[in-house]
Amino acid sequence: MNNSPTGFRPANTLALIAVIGLGLMCVCEVLTFLVGVGQIADPARVIMFGDEASSPWLLAQGFIALFQAPVYIATSVMFLIWLFRIYKNLDVLESQQNREFTPGWAVGWWFVPFANLVKPFQVMREAWFDSNPEIETEQTFLSASLKAAPSYLGFWWALWIGSNIFSSIAGQFSDLNDPDDTPLLGFVFILASGLSIAAAIICIKMVRDITTRQEQRLANLQIKHSYDPPPPPTFVSSTF
Repeated sequence: MNNSPTGFRPANTLALIAVIGLGLMCVCEVLTFLVGVGQIADPARVIMFGDEASSPWLLAQGFIALFQAPVYIATSVMFLIWLFRIYKNLDVLESQQNREFTPGWAVGWWFVPFANLVKPFQVMREAWFDSNPEIETEQTFLSASLKAAPSYLGFWWALWIGSNIFSSIAGQFSDLNDPDDTPLLGFVFILASGLSIAAAIICIKMVRDITTRQEQRLANLQIKHSYDPPPPPTFVSSTF
């Protein structure tokens, strides 16, 4: 008899797609990093368009950005779909009942200005904690309120915030018509891409870990329920 939680939908496929997207983003960031090195090593290199001189490095950064934009959007969408699935599964995995975030708000907080500097990290910390494969027989107040998570989640969020800051700086101050800015922008691109690569690698680990923890929790629940004692028999009195 199958006593596993009903309504559980595996997130493995969504996790795999998100991980592939994050890998493609890493490839784009590696190219950005290498072009940034070129900007610093040979800032005087120019190509002519008629009477105007432009930096080939900045042109290369522009082409990389054109490819990276749809990859970033597609990966972000798949990551949020995966996150929504993860939170929906928490409802059927007998996890903590006093969660701070609903599946909708686990996604929605990413789009709220200023709050999205903190809330998404708390969302991921809660998703990791409540996907704990260990089945608690009794939940205490402390176990329900102190939602710890591995330190790499904090490093991921710090890297993510830093990469967004420096990427915004690079995007706002890059000027294809001003080669004199090439070395400085190269340094900014290197810093932004380095932070992005590190954040993406840690995010891959986070996605895989949370998905695995839910699968293990499901397996442990199935084992637990398979050993649950049957309900006591019901005796029906009869009258003669």
